Parts: sequence; C-alpha cells; structure tokens
Amino acid sequence: MQQAKEEKLRRRIIEEADSMFFSTGFSSVTMDDLANRLGMSKKTLYRLFSSKQELLRAVMLKIVSEVEAATDATFEDEKLTFLEKLHAFFSLIGFYVMRLRQPILDDIRRNAMDVWEEFDTWRQQRVLGKFGRLIRQGMAEGFIKKDLDPQLLTIIYATLIRRVMNPETLAQLPLSAGQTFETLLTVFFEGILTTEARTKYRGPAGQQNQAEKLTNFVNSRTSRED
Repeated sequence: MQQAKEEKLRRRIIEEADSMFFSTGFSSVTMDDLANRLGMSKKTLYRLFSSKQELLRAVMLKIVSEVEAATDATFEDEKLTFLEKLHAFFSLIGFYVMRLRQPILDDIRRNAMDVWEEFDTWRQQRVLGKFGRLIRQGMAEGFIKKDLDPQLLTIIYATLIRRVMNPETLAQLPLSAGQTFETLLTVFFEGILTTEARTKYRGPAGQQNQAEKLTNFVNSRTSRED
C-alpha cells in the first residue's frame, strides 16, 4: 500500500515537472517552485528525487516511453497501410518536436548535459533507426523515391516542424495549428513519395482517412497532456 502511494506521488511530481520544465524552461524552475505548485514540502520532494537533474531524467524517460509505445503500436498495427503508418509516424514525431521546443532543449543541453546526452543518444539511435526502417520499407515497396537519404529526410522534416510549428510563426498565419501541420505534411509527402503513392495519398478517400487519423491522433495526445 505504501509503495503504491509513493509511486502515485512520484508520477504526480513527474507530470507537474514535465509541465513546468517545458513551458517555463528547465533552468527557470526551482525545486521550491515545484514544491509550492504541488503543495508539498521540499523535504518530501527531495526524498523522492535527490536533485532537479534526477527529476528531469525521470521526465525525459517518461517522454521516451510514450514515444516508444506510440511508434511501436504504429509499426505493429497490421490494419494500417504503409501510407497510413508513414503519416501516423510523421504526426507522432511532429507532435513531440513541437512539444520539445528547441529553446527548451538548448536550455537542458546547457544546464543538464548528462541528461541531454542520454536523450540525444536515444533520439539518434531509436527514432532515426525507426524512421530509417520505415523509409527503406517505403522504398522497397515503391512508395518513396529511392534516391533519397533517410537521415537527411529526418533532419529536413524536424527542421521544418521547428521552424513552422512554433508560436511565433503560427501567429503570422491565417490557419489553425492543425491546418498548418496538415499542410506541412502534405508538402513534405509530395516531395518524397513516388507518383503512384502521391496519387493514393491525394485521392479523396485517402485525404479523408489521413485527415481523420490526424485529428484523432492530435486529440488523443492533447487529452493525454491535459
């Protein structure tokens, strides 16, 4: 019973730290701030997490677990066509790129290098690995142009998301964040898909399915964050 209560409390602390670190910035949040927000003593906070860096590590591990679970579910879903898997994977990565804004990550890299290196190693090995596997599958099945480099495609896509899907840029556009993201995905797909694959992706049924899947995806992730 006591262990269950402790675990529940740890999860509550991690969720609050996640919210504060990625809205305010890791270096701007103190353990005093967290304790006050949670309505607990600093003594209790430090009993469960010996330092702010240890708490950050727990937050990043939570994010890693979420991404791993979501991408694995996408890859293993036999009901999805390749284009649907590609769209879902891009949507997932786009969501987390938007959430893990570059200034926040830069702050973590400057002030918690050990945690940053662990996260970056996972990102390079696991995310790029899965992305590359999906791209190679698409090339083998004739959906993606074979003269493209998977790693370069990843960098291009992540850069587009960071440069477009941020509050400053979105404020200048007459579109919602969802509309902007869907447009970005469409433009990106137009560049990497073969002619036959583009026809399937742009077809009325395909567009409807993709839009519905993106809406469901964004709603599910948003409700999880709330």
